[in-house]
Amino acid sequence: CLNIFTAESSKIVRRHFETCTTDIPVPFDELLIARNCAGKEIPVELTMHKVRLQSGTVFHIGLRDMTDIQRLETGLEETREQVDEPVPQMRRSFGRFIKERLSALAGETGDQFEELLLKLTPREVEICRYIEAGKSTERIGELLSITADTVRTHRKNIRR
Repeated sequence: CLNIFTAESSKIVRRHFETCTTDIPVPFDELLIARNCAGKEIPVELTMHKVRLQSGTVFHIGLRDMTDIQRLETGLEETREQVDEPVPQMRRSFGRFIKERLSALAGETGDQFEELLLKLTPREVEICRYIEAGKSTERIGELLSITADTVRTHRKNIRR
């Protein structure tokens, strides 16, 4: 059965055969590459079940084709980037807007947005400064030790 896997994946599966000690199905954490009936390489998820019989040990292997799931995850990530990461010009424009509003808040000029800016949390103001500096959602998350999803939530609140 190792022939259906690429050389690298075959080595990983062989090691799993040798070290599998459980009698319950074990999902394998790594994504492997196998060849479908047409010979095309596809990503697969492996689950292995070791069955002890009187005449010996048998391994039951389940493979799940992950092609569609990977395609959906890639599409979702691309869509998320398009929605959450404005083009550089929009980011600069948003940064200028935030800077103007923060200046107004500091009393440099009074305007109608002061009341709204007072509703920003200290974290949202901090994120505004990173946006103004041109940092991406992922980079802001790294700098603040928070997830990119949390940064996206703050960005939505800021825009609101």
